[in-house]
Amino acid sequence: MIVSLYNKVSEDLFFNTFIELILEGYLEFLIIGYLNYHSPIQSSESGETYANFLSYYIIYSALFVLPALLIWVATRSQQTLRSEEF
Repeated sequence: MIVSLYNKVSEDLFFNTFIELILEGYLEFLIIGYLNYHSPIQSSESGETYANFLSYYIIYSALFVLPALLIWVATRSQQTLRSEEF
């Protein structure tokens, strides 16, 4: 009984930590994209033009691609998540 409880808690802790890291990275993407979109550095340097393009890409991926991917993974069963093919 104690071993099964330990296994369940350790699995939950692993997935909770994994989800926490994903959400922290997601929020970082949103903050970076918003800050660069809201107040970009106006310069004729090619790096700043690239940074502006990158901020649009980050906002798009943070608002559409990453949530769709997280929903897709969250709807998979535990057996699918543990399989080698996944």
